[in-house]
Amino acid sequence: SRAANAIAVDWKAPGQPANAQLFDLLRKPVAEGGGRGGEGGGGGSRPQGSIADGLAAADKKLEQTYTVAYIAHAPLEPRAAVAEWKEGKLTVWTGTQRPFGVRSELAAAFRIPEDKVRVIMPDTGSGYGGKHTAECAIEAARLARAAGKPVKLVWTREEEFTWAYFRPAGVIDVKSGVKNNGLITAWEFHNYNSGNAGIQTKYDLPNHNIQFHGSQS
Repeated sequence: SRAANAIAVDWKAPGQPANAQLFDLLRKPVAEGGGRGGEGGGGGSRPQGSIADGLAAADKKLEQTYTVAYIAHAPLEPRAAVAEWKEGKLTVWTGTQRPFGVRSELAAAFRIPEDKVRVIMPDTGSGYGGKHTAECAIEAARLARAAGKPVKLVWTREEEFTWAYFRPAGVIDVKSGVKNNGLITAWEFHNYNSGNAGIQTKYDLPNHNIQFHGSQS
């Protein structure tokens, strides 16, 4: 901590859009390739039927937009890791939701085969979707290699909010139609930027279009 504070840093960050402009911005620079239904990955399904026909047959219609804020995950336990190098092999203990991905990132960072990297995942103090990547594990491993002995690293709460990645912002546009007897006649669902996992519906709908749109913002 004292060493980090002793480093003189002079850097400039690109301008970031304000929250008022963010959600309109996410809709515009959609990545090439258009929407993705996410078949095979749980992201959605191919369009079926006609949304226009489904809305025309509906007794009630509802159109709504929902937004997902760009905020820190704020896990109860800040990121932490213990790293040890021994006989050319690396062992890291770290709280993560993605141990095999962390192993791959460690192997790539130090240019060693994955079979020389072991990631042990102790009980983890929450994550809220924010403990997927290996920043803290890589940092601990670098320090351990330089020190020639095991190193334990725990981010402070300030470091957690400063350096950890944030939850991606998103916009979700939904247009639907339903009969008085409860039958959904139309379901149009567009998710911009906030991920395609689990956006498919479990209902058998005659007219639906469910898509995820990646943003370049």
